Amino acid sequence: MTRSSLSLAERWESAKAGLLALATAVIPAAALIGLEIQRPSALPAWTTLAVHSGAIAVSVFLFGVTYRYAIRSDTNPHLRNGLVGAFGLVRGLGLLENGATTSLDLPWLTSQLGGSLLLFALCATSLDFAIARGWLRPIPSSPQ
Repeated sequence: MTRSSLSLAERWESAKAGLLALATAVIPAAALIGLEIQRPSALPAWTTLAVHSGAIAVSVFLFGVTYRYAIRSDTNPHLRNGLVGAFGLVRGLGLLENGATTSLDLPWLTSQLGGSLLLFALCATSLDFAIARGWLRPIPSSPQ
């Protein structure tokens, strides 16, 4: 699909996918954020809350848009699960890279990683449900 062939309708469908993922993630994300702000931080609690909320919001919105583009009309479960795994692992393991932990706190890291995978799995499920009901259109597969 070329840039010029991306119609306003397709862009709107992508925005709907992102917004649906965002709406789906509100409650599970609140639980993840609650776990994150309990950890000691040099930043004030409100700053930590704002940063983590923004990061999750951007992540799940982009997941919704990417999910719609990646699955197209394909029914391959490995593709769907791979997207969930990729987004969940990047978000969960990214906490190690950015210095969110000063020591390896395995229970906390496991809860964050598991929570991230669950978060994106819930978003994927809601997107699949919306596509199955016709509320959201997948991008048609490209001709071979």
